[in-house]
Parts: sequence; structure tokens; C-alpha cells
Amino acid sequence: ARGRAAVGARLASPLLQPFGLVERALARRSSYPLGVSAVTLREVTDDNRDAIVGVRVAPDQKRFVGTVAGALMDAQEIPEGKPWYRAVYVDDQPVGFVMLSWNVTPEPPRIIGPWFLWKLLIDEQHQGRGYGRETVRLVADIVRANGAAELVTSCVPGPDGPERFYRSIGFNPTGELAENGDFALGNGSSVVAGARAAA
Repeated sequence: ARGRAAVGARLASPLLQPFGLVERALARRSSYPLGVSAVTLREVTDDNRDAIVGVRVAPDQKRFVGTVAGALMDAQEIPEGKPWYRAVYVDDQPVGFVMLSWNVTPEPPRIIGPWFLWKLLIDEQHQGRGYGRETVRLVADIVRANGAAELVTSCVPGPDGPERFYRSIGFNPTGELAENGDFALGNGSSVVAGARAAA
């Protein structure tokens, strides 16, 4: 799917391999025992939409990630990206948002896929607790169960950007660029990165 920021690169990771590097990194860095997760993914509905749109990253992260409202607008405006999105909850508290391109036919550089982590936001008040990493693990489990062999994302390069986060959980540059210039990150043989992440 299409990203919205300016400059970037592509990373890949063994996220979808059982007990791969990403799972080991996630297990090492998780604030709770492996397999015991307070993080869940829930549908965005009329009942929780306002709370989810209210999820905010820090002001200096916004240029990398954008907003939930912007992501929902992208989902409406780019239906060919096959957006699949969920609210990220810890217990009954909304703490974030995640959006994928769901098994799309890739049309690089505009549409990246087939499984593309398009957007990842964790609210600034809930960052640093492992919720972003756990969200990526849950997403990887879901797409693996639906036949994915790799997961791709993209990000804006820079010292304060999300590249370090993605690399810390096993994503690596793929050498590809998204339409907007973001570099791609992958977790398999050729996983790409186009999402903005603040986790």
C-alpha cells in the first residue's frame, strides 16, 4: 500500500519463520512472559472509533507516523491496498492502531505487498512498554495463519525515526523504495517497510 511520508528505505525480517529472529527478539524485549500478553487487537467500530482516533504519538513522531484519522482516510481512498486495520488494546484501554495491506497484488512502488505493515501507532503515553513489539508479533501470527510467507513495511530514515525499532525486532533493509521514497524493511526473504511506527 502507499505510504504518505517523504524519504525512506525497505527492511526485511525472519518474522514469519517459527521461532525466528523476530520472535526471539520480541521475547527478549517483552515486558511480560512469552505467550502471556495483555495486548489484543479489536475491530474499530462506531463504539470505539472516537477513542481510537484519539490515539496520539509525540509531536516529534508525527512526521514519521501521521494520525489514526489519516490512516482511516487512506483506507477509504486507497481500497486497492486492501486495508485491514485494528485497534490495539491493553486490557480495556485503547493504546494504539495497526493497519495492513491484506494479501494485495504488488504493484511496486505504489502498492507493496502482498502483506504490508502500512501503519503502526502506539499512543505516546503507552510507549516503551513493549506494546508495539507485541502488536507486530500478533500481526505476524495472523498473516502467517492466512498464508503469508513474509511481512513488509517501510519507514522514513532518520535518527529519530522507526528504523531502529524495526531492526530491533529483526527487520532488515530490502534495498527497495516505496512510492513516496520511504525505504522498505522486510522480515522474510524480501519483506518491505512502508508503515510509520511509533512504538
